[in-house]
Amino acid sequence: MSAASPEISWRTGNARWLRLALRQLRLRLYRHAIATSPSGERPIAWLVAADDVELTRATPAELDREITGLDLELAGAALVPPPALVSLGELAGLSDLERNLLLLATAPAFDSAFAQVYAELAGDARRVFATPQLALSMLVPDADQRLVAGDCLMVTRPLRRLRLIGLDDDDRQPPLLRALTVDERIVDYLRGANHVEARLSELPGPVVERLPSAAAERAGCEAAAIIARDPAHWTTVNLVGSASHGALDAATHACELLGLTPRSLDLERFIAHPYAERTELTALIGREALLAGLAVIVDADDLCNAIDGSRSAEAERAVNALIGSLDATLFVVSGDRWPGDSDVATVRVSRLSRVEQAALWRSALSPCANSVNGEVDAIVQQFDLGPGAIAAVVR
Repeated sequence: MSAASPEISWRTGNARWLRLALRQLRLRLYRHAIATSPSGERPIAWLVAADDVELTRATPAELDREITGLDLELAGAALVPPPALVSLGELAGLSDLERNLLLLATAPAFDSAFAQVYAELAGDARRVFATPQLALSMLVPDADQRLVAGDCLMVTRPLRRLRLIGLDDDDRQPPLLRALTVDERIVDYLRGANHVEARLSELPGPVVERLPSAAAERAGCEAAAIIARDPAHWTTVNLVGSASHGALDAATHACELLGLTPRSLDLERFIAHPYAERTELTALIGREALLAGLAVIVDADDLCNAIDGSRSAEAERAVNALIGSLDATLFVVSGDRWPGDSDVATVRVSRLSRVEQAALWRSALSPCANSVNGEVDAIVQQFDLGPGAIAAVVR
C-alpha cells in the first residue's frame, strides 16, 4: 500500500483538530447552559450523543478543567500548515473571540447536533442557528464588555467585510437575535478543501503567460518592494505604461517575487454588473484573494480611455472603488498616472526599445526549427510590438 499523500495526511490531521475544537465548543455550550438555566436543569442529549455522558454529573469547576484541558494550540502545533481555522484567523487578522465566533456559527455544518443545541438554548425548535446574542453571552463572560465586543460583527470588521460570516437580514428580529450564516466556501475551507469561489466564475481569470523583459522585471522588483514594506495592509500599485509593452509582465513578476498568484480582472465584464452586485463581487474577490493567495491585476488603460465617455467614466469609478475597498494586493495598469484621490504607489514601466524587442523575438523563436530569425531586424523596424504580442505571434 502506498503512503498517504501529504495533502490527505494534512486533511486527516485538520479533521482531527477540528473534531477536538468542536468537542471543546460543545462543552462550552453545556457549561453555558448550566450557568444560564433558571431551574438548574442540565440538558444531556448533546453530551450523550458525543459519548460524554459522564460529564452530565460534573461540577462547573470540573467542566472548566475539561474545557481548558483541550489544548487546541498544542494539538495543532504538529500540523504543517496549521489547521485551516488557525490559518484563516492569521490571514484575516481575527482575534480569539472572532475565531471562536466563526466556529460557533459554522458548527452545524460539521455536526447537525449543534442545530439541536442552538434550538434548545433559544427555547424554540425552529431556531437551529447561532445568533450574536448566544455568541456574545457565551464567549464574553463580562457583561460590561459585551457591547464593545459586539463590534466584531460590524460590517467594517474582518468577519463580515470579508464575508466569513453573514447576518440574516430578517428585519422582524433585532440584530442580536438574527441568524449568523456561513456560506459553503468557508465551510469547505475549514474542512480543508480550498476550491475557487463558484460565484466568481472567470472573474478574475488567469493571466496569459508572457515573455520576460528587463524593463518589466525592474518595474516588478520595484513594485514588489513597495508591497513588501507594508505586509499588514493591502497595497495598490499603479503600473504606468503600456500593457502590451511590459506593464502586465511587471505585475506578474512582482507576484512571483511575493509568492502570490496573479489573476486578471476583466474590467468590461465587471462594470456590466449593477453597482450593488459589484460591491458584493469586490468583497468575494477580496475573500478569494485571501484564501487562495491571489493578487488582482486590472488593465484600466483601454476601457478608461474609450471613445464612449459614459463607459469611460463608469470604468474609472469602478477602478476607484476597487482601489478604495478591495481587500487584496491590486495592480492597476494605465498609460498615464492613475487620476484619483487615493494614495496609490506609482511605478513606471519603460517601453521596450527596438534592441530589446529584437532580443525577445530571438529568444522566443529559438526553440523553433523553422524560424524567421534572419528577418527579426526587419520585423522590428516594421512593427512596434511588446512581449505579449510577440509571444502571441510566435505561438
